[in-house]
Amino acid sequence: MLTRTAKRVTEKDDVRTLFGQMAETMHGHGVGLAAPQVGRSLRFFIAMDPETSEIRAYMNPQITWASQEKKVAAEGCLSIPGMHAFVDRHLGIRLRYQDLDFAEHEEEFQGWYARILQHEFDHLNGVLISDRAVDGMHVDKDDDDEVADAEDVEAAQDAEGEVEVRS
Repeated sequence: MLTRTAKRVTEKDDVRTLFGQMAETMHGHGVGLAAPQVGRSLRFFIAMDPETSEIRAYMNPQITWASQEKKVAAEGCLSIPGMHAFVDRHLGIRLRYQDLDFAEHEEEFQGWYARILQHEFDHLNGVLISDRAVDGMHVDKDDDDEVADAEDVEAAQDAEGEVEVRS
């Protein structure tokens, strides 16, 4: 399921129930979750808006524009627990999508939230962070330690430029 392209959501799909189940699954464990991660082959994901802490739904999304400027940063994934990877992502994107009422929207997103949306969008196309890793997968350190050590940062900088490390 995780390596396949998901199917378009239609009005016959019970996305409201799925939204609630996914939000409950994600709560306290991550900032985004795609339907293929919970065994549903649908072009649907949720993500927590960092400005409002609201969990938003994105159905049948399409990236219609991406900035030329990119940045390498550490990412984790609920489908690959205990691991992280340095991934090069666009700093800004424009996303066309439908909400839970099937209303059409198109918005631009920047920075951290744009990264989250690109990560979840990848899941809809069967792409994992391991597929995009600039220097392979890394085992997460203890909660008291930083995610990446100096060698990880140096390797990612050599591969793609500036690195943002989460802790």
